[in-house]
Order: sequence, then C-alpha cells, then structure tokens
Amino acid sequence: MYVEGDVICHQDDIADGLYYIVEGSVAVSAKSSNGEKHLATLQKGSLLGEIALVSQSRRTATVTAVQRCHVLKMEKENFTRFLGIFPQLKESKVFSELIKRRTASSLRTIPIFASLMRKEIGPLQKFDESKLELLGAMLNYKEIKKGDTIFRAGDKGDALYIIASGCCSVSSCVNGDVKRSIELNKLRDGDWFGEMSLMGNVKRSATVRATADTLLLKLDKKHFQSFLSLVPGAEREFQNRLHGRTAKRLSKIPYFNLVNENKPWNKLDLLATLFSFEEFKIGEKIMTQGERGDKFYIIIDGKAKVTAVSPDGNPVNLSTLGENDCFGEIALLEDTTRSATVTCETQCTLLSITRENFSKFLKLEPKLLEHFRALMQQRSGNTPTTPKE
Repeated sequence: MYVEGDVICHQDDIADGLYYIVEGSVAVSAKSSNGEKHLATLQKGSLLGEIALVSQSRRTATVTAVQRCHVLKMEKENFTRFLGIFPQLKESKVFSELIKRRTASSLRTIPIFASLMRKEIGPLQKFDESKLELLGAMLNYKEIKKGDTIFRAGDKGDALYIIASGCCSVSSCVNGDVKRSIELNKLRDGDWFGEMSLMGNVKRSATVRATADTLLLKLDKKHFQSFLSLVPGAEREFQNRLHGRTAKRLSKIPYFNLVNENKPWNKLDLLATLFSFEEFKIGEKIMTQGERGDKFYIIIDGKAKVTAVSPDGNPVNLSTLGENDCFGEIALLEDTTRSATVTCETQCTLLSITRENFSKFLKLEPKLLEHFRALMQQRSGNTPTTPKE
C-alpha cells in the first residue's frame, strides 16, 4: 500500500519487479535538462516497470503515488519464470505495444526530440504523439556496465546511440598504437554518438566506453533514414557535427591550415561540406598511374603505398602515406593523368573532393591555389622516394 507522495520506484534503480495497479493512480516522471519532467499518469489496471525487466536495464523513470494506491508486485525472478512458462507473451502484440508506448513516452525528456513539440492553443505546446509512437517502435534500451566498450575504432557502423542516463568517453589511438589513446570527448545524458558512420557510411572513427553504468537508446542502422524523416532538424544537426569534425581534420593538414579565416563564417567549415568519405580495402587501388584524375584525397585512417613505373618499365616504390597525408592534388589543378599508383596497405578511410568542388572553394580562398602549385612543384622536383601526387 502506498500513500500520496510515496515513491514506488526510482529512475536508474536496478529493476526488481513488475507492478500492477489495483487501486489508485501514479505519476511517471524522468530527469531532463530542465529538471524532472512529467511523462504520464497511470490509473487502475495499468502495468509499470516492464521496460527495465524486458530490456534487462535500470529503471527509465520514477513512479510516485498521486493518491492512496494498492499495487501488486511480481518479483523479477518470478517474472523471468513466468516468461519461461509463457514465452509467447513476450512476443505478443499486446506486450510489444506496451513496450513501444513506454519507450515513446520516455523520449520526451531527451533534447534531440524537442523538435517534435508542436504549438497548441496560445503558448501551450504538445508532443506529436504519432511520431513519438513510431520512434518508440524503432528504439531499444540497452544497459552498459561501467568500463564496457560500446564500439571500437574500425568497427562497422551499425547503430546510433542516445544516452538516456550515464556517461561515456570517446577516445582515439595515438598514431595507431592501441596501447596509447587520447580522450576526445565526454558524453552525458541526452548526448548521442555513432551518427558519423551512418551518415558517411564508413567504419567507426573512435572508440566509445561507458565511464559509469549507462542506459542507452539504440537505433539500428536499418531505421536511420526513417529516424531522420521523423525528427525535424536531426539530419541538419548530424551534418553540422560531421562537417565540423571534417573541418577540424582539415585544419591539421598542411596548406589547409593556412586558410585565412577573415569571414563571419568559417571557410574550413564550408570546405568540409564539399568533401565526401570513401573506404578502400587492403590491396585496393585508390588511383592508378596513367588514369585521368579528378579527385584529391586525404587519409583519415590507414596506410597506402605509392608506386610508379619508370620510363624503362621498372616499378619504383616512392613512399608510404599515412594519417593526414594527402595526394592527388595535381588532378585538382590540371587536366592530366595520374603520375603514380596509390594502393592500400591496410583498410583505409579517406576524405575526397572533386576538381569541380575544389574550384568552388578556390573562389573564396584564391591563396590556396598558390599553396597547391608550390606543392606540385616540390613533388615534381623530388627524388623517386617521394610521390608526385
């Protein structure tokens, strides 16, 4: 028996059972960036606590009695036995619909879904329930223990993650050394990660670990495009972050870090929107000597060897390229054939830009043309140990 104000279960508690309201009503609330947010009021005949049991995660909300309540509780162990006896219940439409509605309700506290608020009469706003319900069917809760790795750099991108509660660390290896890493970012409640691999269709560029017990909402890749169509502004937000990271990468590349930022907007951010991600397998040729070239490349991850055939027909090893090295600049400036072949020694993730797109940027930063012509001259005059491109 609970009286008004009694807390039946707390958000982030370990799930210990399923509750059924025999008499009375309860308020369901969850933490948000603006404090505690009311999600729903449940009346006589309602179940609560099923999400945490089914997803084997912590409680996603706090449940408080708003009047005198009588509830029945099925302990976690008995719930597990019950599903063992009636496994069809977990797969039933009634149960799946309940989980979907509860998941949809919990999305109200997460900032990225604030765009689903629509104006009602006067200053009042209300969530688009139909879209929340569709999202509730796409997202699943996933419990991650402190210290566990969610994904590693180089893994295939298969999902987007949103932190419901907890915190995670984003890190990257130093010069490919898995024993040495640097922390790139700390993520907390409401933050998301994993979108870069899905947007660029490339492998994971960093490793993410839970630094505390963390509850995630997981969106599988197959639902990503539907997610973007349902959440206004999400694609723009993801693209802006992707372009920001690309611009940061460009700022570390010789010649690009000489761009004069004298505009009210960032030129490198604009240039970043013109680049595309590409992936190549071990042994795959990125470009071949003698072919027409129309792209310039920057290595984000991996190694590639540069070779050329000398005038007497003998193959010559010119150099090995790694992270942040660039090649193919001649193709940006002249309508000519490739002067060397570049082959992947490992799996490689690259940024590429076409001659057409690069020409657009040169109109904004004409001094960059001088830098690349100097690079061409330097490489053309080097010994065979350095590639022309």
